[in-house]
Amino acid sequence: MSASALSTVPASLPHPESHDPKRRRATRARVATAAAPPPELYPVFFDLADRPVLVVGGGRIALLKIEGLLRAGARVTAVAPAWRADFSPLENDARLTRVTRRFRPADLDDAWLAIAATDDPEVQRQIALTARERRVPLNAVDDLARSDFILPAIARRGALQIAVSTSGLAPRLAGRLRDWIEAKLPADFAEAVARIGAARGANKTPGDLETKRARFDAVVDAPALESALAGNRAPLEKKLAAWSAR
Repeated sequence: MSASALSTVPASLPHPESHDPKRRRATRARVATAAAPPPELYPVFFDLADRPVLVVGGGRIALLKIEGLLRAGARVTAVAPAWRADFSPLENDARLTRVTRRFRPADLDDAWLAIAATDDPEVQRQIALTARERRVPLNAVDDLARSDFILPAIARRGALQIAVSTSGLAPRLAGRLRDWIEAKLPADFAEAVARIGAARGANKTPGDLETKRARFDAVVDAPALESALAGNRAPLEKKLAAWSAR
């Protein structure tokens, strides 16, 4: 943002690049009150394979975040003065480095992104200030005002991931909706997703992109998918076999 643009900000409002979390919290509250909905968040899936991620915290929430990051292939450095016994199964994972001490600003030096999951408000504040100064995207657990991104509730079936978010307004509602979606997905739906992906990649018939997309849309049409979701994959498998034989 240019100096001239910043000079037009009214004195009564917080500076748009303020590092003070209290001001950020007040700004978000003011926006939500004045315009009804909160600012819309941009949904995105990161490729974290072999990327360095910092997690600060040694409790249950930190453990859950670390498990998810490792599942995504990240290289995780976890910093905490103490650890839950639940961390023991992760000791042999070469992608996880545990540092037993309190957070230091230098912990963020090489981080691609960070998660603050401590129960100490002052430590959370320090992490947020340091991450913002170093332009490291941060998720501060249960603290929307200090977070640059939030983590949605995820319904998973193999490569299929359905993200549910309320933009931080009602995380438990997002979790309930995730549970509802998961209950609708057959346990073996991951196999259907894998078969669809394999068929799409295997078919190399010539033709323009739009025509091929239209043909493939006919393979994964609503009736076939509805049958698969109901536990009957036969119609979908028939269409996939015909597509692969082209």
